[in-house]
Formats: sequence, C-alpha cells, structure tokens
Amino acid sequence: MFLAAQTVLAEISPMAARDVALNVRYVAYIDYQSWTDLEDDEYREIGQSISSHLVPSCCFFSGHSFISIDRLVEGLFHEALHKKLSNTLVAFPLLNSTFASSTSKRFFSYWNVDTPWNSNLWEFDRALYAYHVYVHLAVLYDDLALIPHKHFPESIVRIQLGRCIERATALGNWILTEGRSSLTDDGMGFVKMLSQHMPVRT
Repeated sequence: MFLAAQTVLAEISPMAARDVALNVRYVAYIDYQSWTDLEDDEYREIGQSISSHLVPSCCFFSGHSFISIDRLVEGLFHEALHKKLSNTLVAFPLLNSTFASSTSKRFFSYWNVDTPWNSNLWEFDRALYAYHVYVHLAVLYDDLALIPHKHFPESIVRIQLGRCIERATALGNWILTEGRSSLTDDGMGFVKMLSQHMPVRT
C-alpha cells in the first residue's frame, strides 16, 4: 500500500511524490493490542501517523492509516513534509539562535483533543511544522478539486480542502503575529512565502 500511495501521489503531483522520495527513507508500522477492536471514529491514544525530528528520515504508521488509499496518501505526504521541514531547519537558520521550544509562545490547537500526553497548546516550532503541512495539503486538495482523482471522492476533497485552509489560516495568522521573537528574517520570509501559496477559495 505504501508503493500504491506513492504512485497515486505522483499521479496527483510529481513534486509532492518527490518530497516523499527525498525526505523519507524508512516507514515503520506501529500497533497495539486493542487496535483492531476500536471503531473507525473512536479516539486513539497513538497517532494515525507520526514522526519526530529525533528519528531522521523515518515515519511511523498505525493500522488506521491503511483503511483507505486516500488516507494513506495524505498521511505519507504529511509525514514527509515534517521530515522536509526538519531537514530545512538543519540547512537554514529559520529559528533564532536563542529559540527554546520549552519557553516559546503557545498556539491553541482548537481542533485537537487535549490529553496528558498530547497537549493542544502547541510550542511555536510545532505550530510552524503544522502550518508547513496544512499549506501543502491545502494546495494538494485544491489541485484535486480542479483535476479529480479516482481515489479521492469529491466529498472528501471538499471537506479536507476546507479543513486545511481553515487550520493553515489560523496557524499562519498566529505565526505572523507571534513569531517575530522566534524567527530569523529568513524564517519570517519562509512563512510569508508559504502564505503566498495558500488557495484562495474555500
């Protein structure tokens, strides 16, 4: 299914598939005993797909990611974008040298369930990672709205496009307002560049 997901992504956007190829070297499967007993919409204590800058080039996927090819395509691209930004931050000074995640300003991620292990008050860098992803996903779904693909029903595309635009807009507005103390000039330019690629329709 990973190979199929990468093929579908390449059919939609060769550049998106290139991001996966350049930034992901390993994919790993995560699971736990009760996973198969959970309903599709039941809240899970581990992510559908996750990654960490502490584990370079590797993304982790739960069984929930494999329910449909469209879900796996988005998950694979999503995690590849996290890897891409991690690599970008190594190569370019986007965050100020004095930046510390533990003392940074917090973004209220109102769409997430707040749990003891996963707060919905996000550190600045986590908000930046999310913004990077949601802008790219908004562009991807905007492309799918213009040129449909058989694996992405119109109803899903419409819902996901609206969701990505809403979240990217909230994140972008907050970052541009609160980010001056955390970002270098290059970092601010990077955020503004991302904002210029946001689809305008909802």
